[in-house]
Amino acid sequence: MDAIKKKMQAMKLEKDNAMDRALLCEQQARDANLRAEKAEEEARSLQKKIQQIENDLDQTMEQLMQVNAKLDEKDKALQNVGETEAGFIGRTGMRLNGPNPDSCQSLLKDQTVPSYYSCERFMDEE
Repeated sequence: MDAIKKKMQAMKLEKDNAMDRALLCEQQARDANLRAEKAEEEARSLQKKIQQIENDLDQTMEQLMQVNAKLDEKDKALQNVGETEAGFIGRTGMRLNGPNPDSCQSLLKDQTVPSYYSCERFMDEE
């Protein structure tokens, strides 16, 4: 009878130890699941941030392309104005012969040059 009691006590102790291990494993599993959920949530948050940054990059690149296009247009317009001024100055001989108010006025009057040129501008340059 003592042997049966000892065996039962040993089995009860073994069962208690197994239950403790089972509870510990269950707690560890819950903790691991919580960590996994937090990691997934953080990954989703980072993915949203990446998407937002990519959208911002796309918008910025589009704005950059528009600004570069405008800059190219302005550069071309500036070159055209520079060429027009150089041609006007070369044709009138103002730089070589000095400013001549009469010829300048007659060119403006005859509309040989665009009206946004002024004789004073060329007089002041000399």
